[in-house]
Amino acid sequence: MHADGLEQRSRTADLRKHVLDAIALNRVSDFHFPACYLGVTAERVDADGSLMVIPYGPHVTDSKGAIDVAAIAILADMSLSSAMRPHVDPTSRMATVTLHLHFTGVAARERLFASGHLEGLLQGPTGIPGTPRAGQGRCSAELRAGVDLICLASATFANPPLPPGVTLAPFPWQCRSGSPTPLAMRGLTADERRIMRRAEHALRSDASAEAQASKGFIERFWGLAVDAATEGKAAATLVPGPHIANRVGHVQGGVLFGIATATAQAALPAPALLTGASAWYISPGDGVRLRFRSTLLQLGKTVAVVRTEVFAAGRRRVLEMVSGYAPLV
Repeated sequence: MHADGLEQRSRTADLRKHVLDAIALNRVSDFHFPACYLGVTAERVDADGSLMVIPYGPHVTDSKGAIDVAAIAILADMSLSSAMRPHVDPTSRMATVTLHLHFTGVAARERLFASGHLEGLLQGPTGIPGTPRAGQGRCSAELRAGVDLICLASATFANPPLPPGVTLAPFPWQCRSGSPTPLAMRGLTADERRIMRRAEHALRSDASAEAQASKGFIERFWGLAVDAATEGKAAATLVPGPHIANRVGHVQGGVLFGIATATAQAALPAPALLTGASAWYISPGDGVRLRFRSTLLQLGKTVAVVRTEVFAAGRRRVLEMVSGYAPLV
């Protein structure tokens, strides 16, 4: 067999095994599946802040060999929320209200670290410290690959009620532990089989050189489908599933962030460098299908600005994003 064919078969086998191992890890970890897939580890989480890491590898990289934007956003979101969690009820739900990432333009091509800290809690009506209103708070973080600064992040979080029938462990980085038992396909649950079907679909799409040049496996695995793209506008769909779900079953906020920026890129007349994006999370990312709609607001010689809206059924608004780009030179 040709060397390229052997290399592709080996890559496919490795990625398939990685997804299966992530499913096994998800059984013994209180992280959500996207974090298990990325291999997120919490090096430190305490009252002084958080330090969380994802390893570099083919499971997290885009077609250019850099860590995928959604993976960066997931790590940022987790580090930011973890920095706040020691300061609120440990069993509460952490819901992202806003997420802002400002990129340096340096591609992440090695292990990625996110160090977050709490900037402050929203004070009660009296303004007395220690009386947070609705558990809302603001956090900031730096993300570095080695010594390279990849992006600066900030976010606000709230503590809405849990969905009916859902309970959360107090600290996901300190709860169940142990080595995952290797799994076989025949032993998977219904949701785990859905994850593997998503992976197999992505692997089939990943087989050609042309496909690999346009998207990395992880981008195909998330499941963005661009339905239409013309100069200045783009529309895309996403089918929620357990492969991109958070701990309460909604699409994880970092995944939404990354897919929104990918849709925005499709609205640009030419590829450009993402310089920053700000997202407002308005309602849960759930339902049968989510629809993304991007509109180019400004196209100049040095800056492009795109607005992206995400809707669930009945035009329920899920997310609003404004992202900025610089031309590639």
